Amino acid sequence: MTEPKKNVYAIRTQVRKEYDVARDILNKILGVRESIRRVVSSTTLDDAISELREFISSLENIEIPPEKEFIKKILERRLKNYVISMKRILEDLEGVSSRFKSLRGKMQEYASKNDLVVSFDEVPGENWEKIADEFRLIAADLQSHVEAFAELLENVKSFFYDINRSDLDVQSKNILEKLTGFSVSASKIWYPKIYSIMVYEGFPGYVFVEAESYTDVEKVVIGHKYARLPSPKPTTADEMMKVFKRKPKAELIQIGAIVEIIKGPLVGLRGRVTRVDRKKKEVTIEILDSNYPLPLTIKTYYVRLVKQEETEGES
Repeated sequence: MTEPKKNVYAIRTQVRKEYDVARDILNKILGVRESIRRVVSSTTLDDAISELREFISSLENIEIPPEKEFIKKILERRLKNYVISMKRILEDLEGVSSRFKSLRGKMQEYASKNDLVVSFDEVPGENWEKIADEFRLIAADLQSHVEAFAELLENVKSFFYDINRSDLDVQSKNILEKLTGFSVSASKIWYPKIYSIMVYEGFPGYVFVEAESYTDVEKVVIGHKYARLPSPKPTTADEMMKVFKRKPKAELIQIGAIVEIIKGPLVGLRGRVTRVDRKKKEVTIEILDSNYPLPLTIKTYYVRLVKQEETEGES
């Protein structure tokens, strides 16, 4: 089995909201997993299959009304063909149901073999990719079978009219409605193939996501109030190395340096650094062009180094 393609995308976030974005991405992934569990464990499909089986049985017991005696053979032939087609669809739906049950068994098997002491999910992440791929195939087959059933009912509608059995038309529509609702809920589920989420404190304002494609990242980021969609172009290995080699701002800024505030209500103001607290990632600056000394303590995330000026008191 070939190794899935993995790309890294840099998601731009609001500063100090990186962990919120990362947590929300994880929660979206877990939410999709829960949706798959609900569909796989649902009895809706089996209920609809049971109703369809009874419906077919009632069709087989239909008696052509006496007033239709002159076209009895034609109606019987039509009925026979409809029953054969419905039985074929019934078999297809039963096959889908069996595949869902098999998938549920695999999920339980994966969970029982999970040796992780700490995990967000009882089923390991690498197994979810297999589950999601199989689920998508089953959902697609279910959709095609339901569409075939809907098309068949369009043809059967005139037959019900010919034999004065509008009750059968209503019954068949109820079955179709149940199957369609279940099929739509299954086909809407998209599992994002995201392999890892990383927040690096030395590079604030970004969350790095390892995923199979840009579409997978888009699904979990779009609409987030603290994050913007990344560039469709993945981050290269060289660019990632620059991120890890880059020194945090707290290490770059020295006493005496000139910095500019880049975020907050004082954005654009410049000041001279009088103190650096590397543990808290804070700097104290005196605003330039001020009539009196105006010390201000601010996080290094919110300043940009303009000029480095060493002083005698620099440590």
